[in-house]
Amino acid sequence: PSPRSSVTGVVRGHGSWVSLGQAVTEAERHARLMGLFEHLCDAAPQDRAARLDTLRASDAAMAQQLEGMLEADSAGLGVLETEEAQALPLSAPPPPGGGPGPGVVIADRWTLIDVLGSGGAGEVWRAHDAAGESVAVKFLRAECMSNPRQIRRFRREFRATSRLRHPGCLRVFTEGALGDRRYLVMEFAPGGDLNALIGAPSERLIPILTHLAAALDHVHRHQIVHRDLKPANVLLTDDDPPRPLLADFGILKVTGDEGTQLTESGALIGTIDYLSPEQVRGDALDPRSDLYALG
Repeated sequence: PSPRSSVTGVVRGHGSWVSLGQAVTEAERHARLMGLFEHLCDAAPQDRAARLDTLRASDAAMAQQLEGMLEADSAGLGVLETEEAQALPLSAPPPPGGGPGPGVVIADRWTLIDVLGSGGAGEVWRAHDAAGESVAVKFLRAECMSNPRQIRRFRREFRATSRLRHPGCLRVFTEGALGDRRYLVMEFAPGGDLNALIGAPSERLIPILTHLAAALDHVHRHQIVHRDLKPANVLLTDDDPPRPLLADFGILKVTGDEGTQLTESGALIGTIDYLSPEQVRGDALDPRSDLYALG
């Protein structure tokens, strides 16, 4: 944690912010910024404007930063951000075949082939388009569709990652719904994940990890904390040498008021082998927590 300062005024120092005589750490400021961002993303236009006016009077720098983030977010709205899509009934009838399965076509474009993997919130399928190009399609589990928190987290993943434009970040193309199942369509990484390179010589690993660090820097510049950086979430291309792709932003940190890393049941989010001490304690997080996991 950064040391606190008692200087009065608005000062940006190394690891700390001070405003109106009250010391605020950089992590706390980041948590507040992301909490406001998440709240205002779904606010009515008049409520958003009023909140920004209030913030501008007390913290013009944060208001300006927040306006830029909201503008970038609005420019990348996906299909699920429309009123029509938000009204999709959770009990919508499944498509022929009963949902995701081999041979099922989504959005009249991608044909599902096989399951690449699954996790707590969903499964990822490999799919082909008409030209035979491969993509990955991530479905939210059916049992999660009745949980508004899970749906918000899933939509948040698309909203945040669709803004990322970096060769070291897995590209997210679009989102949609198949019956009552929501999905993301993403870049397909055929080279497995970073676990495949355990024990590789340093001359092979160091360039890959350097590219990964650059991707993480790009993510942090977009006010995103990944919170679950681990070898399984770093996918690889089939190039030689392979290019790393930072993936699986399903628990990314873009909120302050909902809690830092706790679910509603109080369970830790993340992988214990890579959690920073502040994440385990439930403290406010900033990008340094990801750097701990990277190390």
